[in-house]
Amino acid sequence: MRYVSVVVLCALLFSGCMTTDSGYAVVSGSNSHDIITLAQGKSLVVVDPTLLTAEDIAEIQKRSTFVYGYLDIASVHENGESYPGTPLGYDPDRQVMWLQVSGPSWQEYCLERAKRLVAKGVDVLFIDGCDEYTFRRYEGVYQAFVQMLDTLKTLGKPIIINNGDVFLTRALSEQGSGFVNGVNQEGLFTTRMFARRSETDQAYLSDFLALSKKHGLDVYVIEYGLPDRKIISFAKERGYHLTFVSDATPF
Repeated sequence: MRYVSVVVLCALLFSGCMTTDSGYAVVSGSNSHDIITLAQGKSLVVVDPTLLTAEDIAEIQKRSTFVYGYLDIASVHENGESYPGTPLGYDPDRQVMWLQVSGPSWQEYCLERAKRLVAKGVDVLFIDGCDEYTFRRYEGVYQAFVQMLDTLKTLGKPIIINNGDVFLTRALSEQGSGFVNGVNQEGLFTTRMFARRSETDQAYLSDFLALSKKHGLDVYVIEYGLPDRKIISFAKERGYHLTFVSDATPF
């Protein structure tokens, strides 16, 4: 979810991104030309498709690049966007307005946005917002996310969950390994403030990602700071996609 450090239009402001695998990156820009340029040389990019047309996405894909389309299903960002549903309050730290995710109008709104992403030709839906269940552990929030994700799966695109460890741990236990296709974790070893996570947090997130991998999910990890050999080795041994952010922050 977007904290002070998370996203610019939707999330992704990665001009200072480095990757340790075949080109995993999160890119954004003020116009489609910037986004297309930043996507060059990457084999996989996460983008906010708001500024992109179907032709733009096709252009990126022609360069052997998979395009993951960002979609927040729990809040809206400060971009003047109008939205339906019941707002639960503005979070100044995250710079988002939380919405009541169980509301039918909000769920329909998210579905329509997802349909537009699919119509533009994205390869994967990159879903943000499920970490709301970490902070609002209500049964209605959990069930709403399960319902929304089940509906999004009918669009025929793989689904990657950004963060959402508390929600996904429960969902994998109750819904099974085929519930979603992957997870992206922001900061396994590092924080958005470029500090080191506590050993307790590292151990918890390591166990969560190992569980996700055991259930057959693809695992993506974003770390903050310059590339670290120990982190690179850790990710490589476990088959995780890994990228470093050195001068900007995503989601």
